[in-house]
Amino acid sequence: MKVLRNIFFSIILLHSISVNGRDYNLDSLKKIWNNVGLTDTIRLEALMYSISEYNNYDTSIKYSKLLIDESIKSKSKIHEAMGYKYFADYSFRLNYPTDTIFNNYTKSRNILKEINEKKLYVSASVNMANVMVKTDKRKAILI
Repeated sequence: MKVLRNIFFSIILLHSISVNGRDYNLDSLKKIWNNVGLTDTIRLEALMYSISEYNNYDTSIKYSKLLIDESIKSKSKIHEAMGYKYFADYSFRLNYPTDTIFNNYTKSRNILKEINEKKLYVSASVNMANVMVKTDKRKAILI
């Protein structure tokens, strides 16, 4: 029964999230995140989808950190890796120190490699390489 409930809420979550370019409904995603009666996975998915929808990079950084912290508590490696990736993405946009950006991409890539998420690993690697090329071409050779 619990599995069916999780599938049902996942379908609702995915249905409320646009795949055709429509805006995500941040209010709905916040309600899902705040509903402690839902499974951690569903709540983390809602939090993850909401990060990229904020027009304020500082807010995206704040929620990326929250995603990392909550993922560690829940032992959700995929969400933890995505939290580090998002943190690195938005850190770059806010001109954080290059080492901070690289360290977070590296954490994300290490986790993704550990859990055998090849497509996401490549995506994080490409993002990291792009940052390297834009900030220090010598480091791009080492990736």
